[in-house]
Amino acid sequence: SLRSLFLDSNPVAFHDLSPIFRPEQLSRPFEIPWDHKSNLGTPNMLTGNAVYNSLLYLFFAISGSVILGHKLLLVFLIAISGFGFYLFFSHLLRSKIASFLAGIHSIFNVYLYVRWHNGHNTLILAYAILPFALLLFFREKPLSSLIGGLLSSLILASNPHTAYLEFILVLLYSI
Repeated sequence: SLRSLFLDSNPVAFHDLSPIFRPEQLSRPFEIPWDHKSNLGTPNMLTGNAVYNSLLYLFFAISGSVILGHKLLLVFLIAISGFGFYLFFSHLLRSKIASFLAGIHSIFNVYLYVRWHNGHNTLILAYAILPFALLLFFREKPLSSLIGGLLSSLILASNPHTAYLEFILVLLYSI
């Protein structure tokens, strides 16, 4: 439950990532082009960590704790993804009930739970941006297309694993 999550002083799961739980670690993704302390020091362009940590700085400033900031940020990203999928399906299907169910499903699905459990925070970030990028793409207005393209770039920078899903959706729509 959310209550037990916030009452627990331990960080959330970081199975894949080198844990960031102290303020001095927040700048780690900005030190060099790759996060040399993650992935066992293997050079890897992890721009998603820089994007994620930029948001984490904000939640750290609000809460005063990096661990609590992580928890607040992850809950915020999941909530915003639910709202985004609601808006996207509301535009696509024109049904409030179907949109509501899509939003609820996007919050409470196994994919998102596994990402949370395994510490795939950048995937959760890209997942939260995805419905807004798709919504702007499907609106087919010039300014929406530009903003949608920028959000798509942000998804690609955050996590390429989610970018290919968006690419396939857009490609299928175009055919």
